[in-house]
Amino acid sequence: KYNISSIEREMMARLVYLESNTESLECQMAIASVVINRWESGVWGNTIASVIYYPYQFSPSGLIYKTTPTETNYAAVDHVLRNGPTIPSYVMYFRADWGFSKIWDGYAEYHKIDNTCFGYFVKDKE
Repeated sequence: KYNISSIEREMMARLVYLESNTESLECQMAIASVVINRWESGVWGNTIASVIYYPYQFSPSGLIYKTTPTETNYAAVDHVLRNGPTIPSYVMYFRADWGFSKIWDGYAEYHKIDNTCFGYFVKDKE
């Protein structure tokens, strides 16, 4: 479904490792889906790299260069690349352990997977 370079695939797998390696495959696929949703939106740039390294978005992105993904991380990324995002296109955010609606006005929770809450900016759903 998505034709990205091997370098971009590697970056996504490394980000999935950094953001959700202790979580389930379902959660890891949702993290990869957030990257794809942001890429398709164009708000964070038109490349996977621009999405991943967009300022103040994925806090561990500075550690990508020294991260080694697992087979599960690659499986999560490959599933999303082959089949499309596992969450709706308007879901472009996630947070650990707590939801969005309690901390940011204009945001809403979509779903919690393991210890990660996925959410969206209400105007993006309209």
